[in-house]
Amino acid sequence: MTSKKSRSSVATSAAPAESVDPAHVYEQAWRKVQLAHHWRAGDGRSAWSELKRAAYGDQKGRDPRKLSLDDRTILAQRMHGYLAEVAPLLTVRGISRGELCRRAGFCGRHPDDKSPDDAKELYRLTLPLDADARERGIRSSALKYLRLIEVLAETLDISVERLAERLLRRTSVHPLSKTDDEWADLEKVQSLLQRIVNELDEEFGLFNLYRRTAELKCSWINEGSTSLCWPLWNVHDSPLYTPPSPEEIEDYRAKRSAAADRSQAYYRRNQYFHRRRTEGEWWLYGFENYALQDDEFFFVPHAPLGHVLMWDLPDRRADCVAYELAVNHQVQDIRSNPHWLALPTDDWDPEKACPIGQTEGKTGNPMFQYHFWLLAYPDPEEKRLVPTLYQPGEEGGAYLLPLNMEGIEMLSDAVWVSPTEHCRVVDRLRDLLEPGDDGLNPIKRNMQRTAKWLADNPILKLQHEREKRSRRLNEVFRAGS
Repeated sequence: MTSKKSRSSVATSAAPAESVDPAHVYEQAWRKVQLAHHWRAGDGRSAWSELKRAAYGDQKGRDPRKLSLDDRTILAQRMHGYLAEVAPLLTVRGISRGELCRRAGFCGRHPDDKSPDDAKELYRLTLPLDADARERGIRSSALKYLRLIEVLAETLDISVERLAERLLRRTSVHPLSKTDDEWADLEKVQSLLQRIVNELDEEFGLFNLYRRTAELKCSWINEGSTSLCWPLWNVHDSPLYTPPSPEEIEDYRAKRSAAADRSQAYYRRNQYFHRRRTEGEWWLYGFENYALQDDEFFFVPHAPLGHVLMWDLPDRRADCVAYELAVNHQVQDIRSNPHWLALPTDDWDPEKACPIGQTEGKTGNPMFQYHFWLLAYPDPEEKRLVPTLYQPGEEGGAYLLPLNMEGIEMLSDAVWVSPTEHCRVVDRLRDLLEPGDDGLNPIKRNMQRTAKWLADNPILKLQHEREKRSRRLNEVFRAGS
């Protein structure tokens, strides 16, 4: 009798070999990479993140969601009104409705094709107030709207987060449409932090200031300057001063190339980039980002969080007793030296127009390097601003972590410490989100106070000086004629 193993072998050998299409394999692999990126980028509870989830489904690309008739009616009406509102801006930029469709991939042809642009798809994505969505055949695809929002945001130099918030309000995709029972406390904290960032962006034009800063910095580096890379460290170790080895030259080329890359203007990509979900210690993603570690960094909108214990704590889920003992030991240790818990002054020097007192600097207190802050900061993967955790650090470098749901979940085991009390960081954030007598919570109040500093950052400041010198040269030139 033939064994199961031998029968299996015979069947296998007898089966005709299936041809493998390399292009199909590549397409599938690339699709997985795109889905992983989109899923990570949508990891939050904002209007933009919810639209991402509706458009792309879960981590494996399953169950993308179609918009209901009510949702697409509201969204198409809002899109119709918005396009009418920004039409003059698009005209100034030379962008037609057909060009919008081409950039969004609605025309079904190669971007280099020079044939006339087709704007017919906008008819199915917009709706005048007096029109019927069903009769007009308004699209139910969340992906179509997501692509159009991406293109509009990029064309008009605004954050996708702010535009999605405006267009999706009152739809079931918007977070505020959810009931309280549909939200976990961590999700509420993350969403409130994102809301603060969005409101500050709208009030101070932060996204445009960050964008302009990145453009200027990278253009100057491409022109040959490597002496000002704010808010990251400058390009050091130039091979021009000593005979460099081939390895040193290649290392310098890589550093200079990264410094001139607008997508890395606020984070350098380290070895853990895009590997957060597959690594046991994915929080390492926040290190090796090249961010400055002194007062000069703090032109960015920020609010103090305090001293946080998070690096050397055991896994609470694996051993809650070991976790509790480690927390108690570390709390007692840091309180045994009162100056370790001193608070930075977080001030502004009006004469020099720069931040002062946030880090060790002139204060002489090295523990300020371990103070944690909350920032309104560019997302490393998307064109939007997000709440971000920051610690200046010392030898290990600064720590920067976008506070999407992954980041917030990581903080669920971290501990905030003061001279008199300690609690989970998430509980501390919840307290800081409580509004005061002025209607502002401490996080927004501090970020609002420091948001205006961004316009004076070293890159924009130098640009103002250049423009001033250029105007003066023009005056002298005209006076001489």
